[in-house]
Amino acid sequence: MASSLEQELSALENQLAAASKAAKVALAELKKAQSGAKVGQLRDLSRSLAEGRNAAKRFAEEMASADSSWKFEVEPSFAEGGYLRELLQEADRAGLKLFERDGRLYCFPMLLTLSAKDMAVMVDRKPERRLRPRELVRVLLERQKRPQRFNEQKLLDTLFDAYSRLDRRILREWTPEVRGNGPVVPLIKLYELLTLLPGSEREYPKEEFARDIHLLDRQPDLRTKDGRRFALPAATGTKVTGQRLTVVDQQGVEKIYVGIRFDKE
Repeated sequence: MASSLEQELSALENQLAAASKAAKVALAELKKAQSGAKVGQLRDLSRSLAEGRNAAKRFAEEMASADSSWKFEVEPSFAEGGYLRELLQEADRAGLKLFERDGRLYCFPMLLTLSAKDMAVMVDRKPERRLRPRELVRVLLERQKRPQRFNEQKLLDTLFDAYSRLDRRILREWTPEVRGNGPVVPLIKLYELLTLLPGSEREYPKEEFARDIHLLDRQPDLRTKDGRRFALPAATGTKVTGQRLTVVDQQGVEKIYVGIRFDKE
């Protein structure tokens, strides 16, 4: 049975600790020899040089042993699911709510992607290279505790601005001056408006948009600048895969978002 990354790193850590100890002994003998040469303490100089040479040899052997023993293959571990299983097990042990759905990792409010090519876990598209499972879990737990910087109000106003600019065939007879409930429009249409510029979809992936809609959904009392309520009805288009936005919340529950409307009292 192949060793886990955690086991391999633990073994390497122990070997490097032995190498570090040997290096300290070699450095101590080197300093003794330097001191003896500086003042001409000839009686002990030859012994310090010999002991320093032996200590340096032990250090080199320890480093060679550590180097030759490190054979962990990152790409197969990522590709075959071994690393993901380790990470999920460590998250469960540490009490971190981490969920996998359709090849994507959710650690609310973060979105994670494994990238063997970069030897990193992409956290909201930024590479995190501390890959030891227990260390990455520690990092994610710490990040979850930070104050959230997401601005739900700004998103709501941006969505309404995009909503108001949709094709009249989608909005039918609605205009911003009309009171009452606005028409339900597909969220994917708003996303398409928000990512018209070349490269925008790469900078703001659909998965992040879905996550942001969920964050907005957690603030039902928010109003647009002119006091409009918003609603996220899921009845229309729920069965149309291309129109669905999905995200996994902090409890591991899949949330599906399809449409949005704005209501004016």
